[in-house]
This record gives sequence, structure tokens and C-alpha cells, in this order.
Amino acid sequence: MRELFYRMRDLHDRISARLHQDDLHALNARVSWLEERVHDLEEQRRRVKAQAEPVIQEHLENVDIADSIADSDPTVTRLRPR
Repeated sequence: MRELFYRMRDLHDRISARLHQDDLHALNARVSWLEERVHDLEEQRRRVKAQAEPVIQEHLENVDIADSIADSDPTVTRLRPR
């Protein structure tokens, strides 16, 4: 891990030395935009997960109800798994 850090720092130093100041500002702006986009996507993932949880829970409860009905009703024929 330490070796990777030193390699990254060395690469950063070499790139920084070669880049013109304007290029560095443009690169920083792109990195900032990417960080914001990652943050937005993480927020979106959290919202979608929160919306999906009740639906998943309801589905699981319905499966449990169907299983209990099937277990208690001898007229229900279960399909064999493939």
C-alpha cells in the first residue's frame, strides 16, 4: 500500500511538473465535476434503495403468505423445480 502511495505521488509530481497551470486548473475542474457526479449517483442509489425496500418487503411477505396457504391447502399443486 505504501509503495502504491509513493508511486502515485511520484506520478503526480511528474505530471504536475509537465502540465501548464491552465491545464492543471482544467483538470481540477474536471475532477471536481466527477466528484460531484459520484456524490449525486450515491445519493440517487440511496433514494432508489429506500424506495425499493418496502416493495421488496411486501413481495417477500406475499411469498410467505402464498407458501403458508400452499402448505395448508392439499388442493394446491406445486411446480417441481427444474
